[in-house]
Amino acid sequence: MLDAFLKEYAKLTGKKLSSLQPSCPTCLRKYYNEYQLKQNTMENKCDYQLQLRYIGIPLKIGGAIHLSNANLTNEYAEQLISRYLDVYEKKAEEFSPALLFSKFPENWEDAHFEEASNIDVDLEPVSETEIEPVKVDEHRAVNPDEDLKLPELREKYPKIKAISKKDFLEKVKAL
Repeated sequence: MLDAFLKEYAKLTGKKLSSLQPSCPTCLRKYYNEYQLKQNTMENKCDYQLQLRYIGIPLKIGGAIHLSNANLTNEYAEQLISRYLDVYEKKAEEFSPALLFSKFPENWEDAHFEEASNIDVDLEPVSETEIEPVKVDEHRAVNPDEDLKLPELREKYPKIKAISKKDFLEKVKAL
């Protein structure tokens, strides 16, 4: 997330990304303040305006782009509406852009919304003979302690005394 912010800051201010100091807390505060000032003074020709409680909402879940009225575009607004339209459709409820936006065009429904899951995958049927069987390590499936380190094993089984992990696991198996 810090990388995404620094890239956005460098792009906005025209500074080189390599000249920024991400490990300096004072510098980061300065970058953030400059970024906020620059964002608030930029003219935005977007037809939408986020409600105050939604400033900072991610464009996509887990995405690097967080929306504010300064960086909001019609495209971003339509993507956000698209995301919420899908959710409300699944709940069988009616969506209103007033939920997210304090300002929006009257003809917002005429926009071209894409489905949130716009991944086109062509799946062809596969026969069972084409599927390779998965190899399972039966010992590991039966013994989940195999993944633990020796100190973790000692903590889990304080009464068992052993020098190596192998000896320890053999004694656990004998229980």
